[in-house]
Amino acid sequence: AHLTLSSAAIALDRLSQPFLATGAAPLTAEERAYLDRFGNANGQYDVGDLRAYLKR
Repeated sequence: AHLTLSSAAIALDRLSQPFLATGAAPLTAEERAYLDRFGNANGQYDVGDLRAYLKR
């Protein structure tokens, strides 16, 4: 049996939109939850989650 895991691919302008007002489409609630869960898991999408995503 094989198990393949992958991370969601999200454009950098969308990832940074809440912090830099890039004009990109905002992240969906599901994307924010995903990023937080695999980031600092503090219940909200923040720069710590962005940093964790970019370090992968």
